[in-house]
Amino acid sequence: MLRDATPPCIAAKAQGKACYEVFDKACTRTRCYLLQMENDLRRALDREEFRVYYQPIVSLENGNLAGFEALIRWQIRSVGLLID
Repeated sequence: MLRDATPPCIAAKAQGKACYEVFDKACTRTRCYLLQMENDLRRALDREEFRVYYQPIVSLENGNLAGFEALIRWQIRSVGLLID
């Protein structure tokens, strides 16, 4: 019960005072997924698993280089490079 009560309790606290949240299995799965993703991202920062790639921006009018955009990619050791 405590495991199932924790996510709604956290959600209610995030909404402010005098709020409540009803237990919902789908929401619990979503919150668990988001919590896992947050933990994975924190570990990725510690492990320096992010890579920066620079992509040129080319003017369609004259074909000249107009600038660059920086793209971050997550290089997971067990999976490989995530690009979505």
